[in-house]
Amino acid sequence: AVALLYQEPRLTWIAVTLGLTFLLSGLTIQHTALLRRKMQFGVLAVLDIASLSAGAIAAVLAAWASLGYWSLVIMHLTTVVVLAVGAWFASSWRPGWPRRGAGVRSMLSFGGDLVGFGVVNYFARNLDNILIGRVCGPGPLGLYARAYSLLLLPIGQITSPMTAVAVPTLSRLQNVPNKFRTSYLRAIKPIAYCTMPLVCATAVCAPEIVQVILGNQWGEAASIFRALSPAALWQPVCATTGWVYVSLGQTRRMLMWILLACPLLVLSFFVGLPWGPTGVAASYSVCNCLLVYPLFAFAFSKAPVSVSDVAAVLHRPLIVAMVVGLSTAVVRAMISNYNPAVIILAAVASGTLGATAVLVLWNAARKDVFEIAEYAMILVYPARQPMGREEPA
Repeated sequence: AVALLYQEPRLTWIAVTLGLTFLLSGLTIQHTALLRRKMQFGVLAVLDIASLSAGAIAAVLAAWASLGYWSLVIMHLTTVVVLAVGAWFASSWRPGWPRRGAGVRSMLSFGGDLVGFGVVNYFARNLDNILIGRVCGPGPLGLYARAYSLLLLPIGQITSPMTAVAVPTLSRLQNVPNKFRTSYLRAIKPIAYCTMPLVCATAVCAPEIVQVILGNQWGEAASIFRALSPAALWQPVCATTGWVYVSLGQTRRMLMWILLACPLLVLSFFVGLPWGPTGVAASYSVCNCLLVYPLFAFAFSKAPVSVSDVAAVLHRPLIVAMVVGLSTAVVRAMISNYNPAVIILAAVASGTLGATAVLVLWNAARKDVFEIAEYAMILVYPARQPMGREEPA
């Protein structure tokens, strides 16, 4: 079906081979879930690093052996295999034979809505790739996909470990509203301070980043990269609404939201499609920005958190991000004729100085940084964190 859609017969065996990852992932999910439930984040980090490293090494060796695009397939398959094997060794649980009365039925409503959200969200967020590949061809799709992953991959490395800690922690506090609110706001603060300045700085230096990391042949991806930046600015914080839905057992409302937002996201792809990948990226970003307030308002309407609470937390990192973006743009304009790597290094230095100046001069932002440092210790030593314990009456 994939080969027919893109009229590319070579995709047939690629899809067949990658289909093995469904089986391997199914053999891995329960073990990693148990490790996460026990808050063994160090073990999970080792598994992730080991599997990604093995995949990267396998891909390089395959490319060196002139296997071409199969190198990417081998990379993905190797990563999943190593993760599956490692998870089975790290977790003592082993599956047994099915039996009745195991208490699964009570989970189906909660899990079914979560699966529904995941399926709808997956197709809504991947329809852009399908449309660009079908209408514009593989070349523009490659530019769009590289720009998308280059921008959002670093952000994902920040939000994923936070999610692993936040969801089980907030789940314990679902009956303690004040602590739930405090813990949620405390958790989104480092995400905002890490991702917002990063997105602003990378958007300014997009041409140089693409040239250094991907090469001159990918230069057209820079405009797509910048067009996606407004969406990337808000997406990490917006994704934390999933913490609220899951920890409060409101996955039905989570499914309702994606069913409401999905038509608008899909419409944005069609609106931007006449202008190619850059048009799709820009239209997608505009749609995401317009949905920020409705998303938070819907998620918090039945939660012990309000939109004003989140706004009070986010305005400071947003201002820091604007200063970082401005200082980076000034330096880039001054040395625009230099080597791209030099421009990136100078931009990083100027952005760091700009952020430091704001933190030195702004007491409230400085307090945020100290709180983030304290929260980082919780991530490193989750067993010591106080958020899951109830204080005496």
